[in-house]
Amino acid sequence: MLNGVLRPRSAVTAATPLRSARGPLLLALVTCLVAALALAWPGDAGAARRRATGPPGVTVLGSELLKNGVPWIPRGVQIVGLVAPDNALSGKYVAAHQNFSAHELSQAVADGADTVRFQVSNFGLDPDSTIYSPAYVREVQNGVELARSLGLSVIVSVQAEGPAGLNSRCPVPDTGTERVWTELASMFGGDPGVMFELYNEPGLNATARNWQIWLNGGSLTQNNGQPCQAVGVQSLVDVIRAEGAGNVIIIPGLSGELTLAGMPAVVDPSNPANPQLAYGIHYPTLTGGISRWNKAFGNLAAVHPVVITEWDQNSTHDCIANAPTASTLLLGYLMSK
Repeated sequence: MLNGVLRPRSAVTAATPLRSARGPLLLALVTCLVAALALAWPGDAGAARRRATGPPGVTVLGSELLKNGVPWIPRGVQIVGLVAPDNALSGKYVAAHQNFSAHELSQAVADGADTVRFQVSNFGLDPDSTIYSPAYVREVQNGVELARSLGLSVIVSVQAEGPAGLNSRCPVPDTGTERVWTELASMFGGDPGVMFELYNEPGLNATARNWQIWLNGGSLTQNNGQPCQAVGVQSLVDVIRAEGAGNVIIIPGLSGELTLAGMPAVVDPSNPANPQLAYGIHYPTLTGGISRWNKAFGNLAAVHPVVITEWDQNSTHDCIANAPTASTLLLGYLMSK
């Protein structure tokens, strides 16, 4: 289910965009939870409390995303100040890095956020990369621990686009991403309040062939024309679980994370009967309406948690005159799930 909105029996968690401090971009999280609506319905409060018997932290139960055993509707902001090592930052990300602090995170909490999504560099964290930095590794670890100390749940999202420090990018995760997740899984595997988003906005179109590459890997070409060896998301899940990390893993869709339509099944080797997997979506179009949302992510949310990890009302993806009305329709759709 969408952790926020989907089919009649699913529940989605929707978050309106929050005012962010100077560094963060706006973020809306949607978690398809079967019982998300119960959280907003006073008559069901007792039932929700009775269900609070699960493990601590963030977990998945069927199509629901739970926090400390209770169906959860996350509300969050995105922080981009840790997107690259200090000497590889450029443009607005320099200021975002300068403004990243406990004060910035506290402002997000004051605005109602309970979750922060950190974009971190595929290159800065990969020991084989030319811009790998042990100091940056510590910075990422300290940033996540700071957010957790303020009571925020965290999504760690690996970024390999230009802001991450290099202009060479494999369209989907590569062998460097595999090394990064080995490191991050070891670093945060003991904290169930940290979720792992495997790769920001995979760049392949959602065709049957590309879904198989997404799942299993293969030979591809980077945006600079050089070859790269793609690593399938199944391999990344296996690597994370091999490190002993049981954290919820958020698996991104194709076409820049815009769709999950046609997605093949991913297996959680540690939890085959109840996979601790959710699925990521970005920028639901404001021009397509319910039928488009159903196809892109709503139908899948009836059986798996779906999280909208990037969205804002004034997105350049949908610069339309009726954006306020269309955004209200989207949020209503999410809550209906």
